[in-house]
Amino acid sequence: MTIANQLEQIIRDNRLLDLPVSWRDEIIYPSYHGLSIINITRSILALFGASVENPTYGGLNPLVWGEKVPDIERVIFFLCDGMGYKLVQELVEQDAEVADLIAALTDGRGILPLTSVAPSTTAVALPAIWTAQPPGISGMVGSVQFLREASLLADILSFRPAVGKHPMGSLSEWGIDADTFVTLPVIAHYLEAVGVDANALVDYKLYGSGLSRIMHRGNLGTHLHLGYSDIFSRASDVLKQTVGQKTYINVYNPTLDTISHAYGATSPQAIHELKYQLRNIHDALADPALRDGKTLAIITADHGHNDIHTAFDLAHDAKWKPIYNAMRSNMGGDSRFAYLYLREGAKADVIDVLESEFSDQVAWIDRETALASGLFGDGNFHPDLEHRIGDVILMPRAGIRLTDPSHVFKHISLHSGLSEREMLVPFIWSVI
Repeated sequence: MTIANQLEQIIRDNRLLDLPVSWRDEIIYPSYHGLSIINITRSILALFGASVENPTYGGLNPLVWGEKVPDIERVIFFLCDGMGYKLVQELVEQDAEVADLIAALTDGRGILPLTSVAPSTTAVALPAIWTAQPPGISGMVGSVQFLREASLLADILSFRPAVGKHPMGSLSEWGIDADTFVTLPVIAHYLEAVGVDANALVDYKLYGSGLSRIMHRGNLGTHLHLGYSDIFSRASDVLKQTVGQKTYINVYNPTLDTISHAYGATSPQAIHELKYQLRNIHDALADPALRDGKTLAIITADHGHNDIHTAFDLAHDAKWKPIYNAMRSNMGGDSRFAYLYLREGAKADVIDVLESEFSDQVAWIDRETALASGLFGDGNFHPDLEHRIGDVILMPRAGIRLTDPSHVFKHISLHSGLSEREMLVPFIWSVI
């Protein structure tokens, strides 16, 4: 059995919950103890000699590194938004160019699987990477969250109320400061304590957004790119500037996620973009001027993607009306991992409807079970966590989305759920 197969089996054997649905084995849970995206950051910090709060979680499973943990002075971390492990794995088997690129980018080891977090969406996964903590600790648990301090559902990506027309960042007018919204240290804080520089390459459209301000704190060198091919030359520039220095470089590329939403997870457009990114990363890292033998290059993702074939409209579908009528507000979370905020005394009736009408299509879990299971991690949870995740969490089967007036996007492909194509992300590494 290959290392990749061993790791995938460990991930699949990690059964945090025993849900009352016949398709329970299709669900992938986050493997926070060694095989998730938070453990990547933990390993990077350990390589630099930095210690992290909440010792519940360590670095990556030793199988990831093989016989020897890399001895490095510099890390470049490519975060390719939306690049799923299953898609890369399929392309390696079907496309000789992708197979050759992966072999070159891994010194022949091949890709390895890790998991995203729950829910598997950017607004949750990126803060988990930057804080090295699971969602329950940071309090970042959905693209849309109920914020008790403002008594509203908030769009965390754009940092504004989820309903109505509001400018980006307008939550600040409600007294919510993006710079202090998450109080945990981020990677730049940890690295500064051990004398290591931290850098971030960010799409200029995202720089200064609420989510960017939540993550990009501390003593951080920020380098903007335009979201086009310049991202790779900008990464090369920063590598040239930091040769011989102890440095961390985070490179965020949102393009594959955008294309997958628009055209589909396995569309020709998405496959072309994935190959384009791998090819250009390979070419940038192949420059002899950048290869010092002490640089760890990592390519990974925040989540994968899965195409949608069915939509349930909670506000208008007759079978969902009893549930919608029991809700105090629209859903929180995401279309594939939804938080229901229910009227007092309504939970039992909602669960009865879910069990009788939707068990083949939607799994559910109540708040108390979710918190106890480790779905959002373990440790000292954020003080508002139980308010943000509501009373009942809905987790649709692959290919299904939930809609209501707060969740009306008509993307062809989505993420945030617990299917294998959303939850499994690639881990690609080499020392250059």
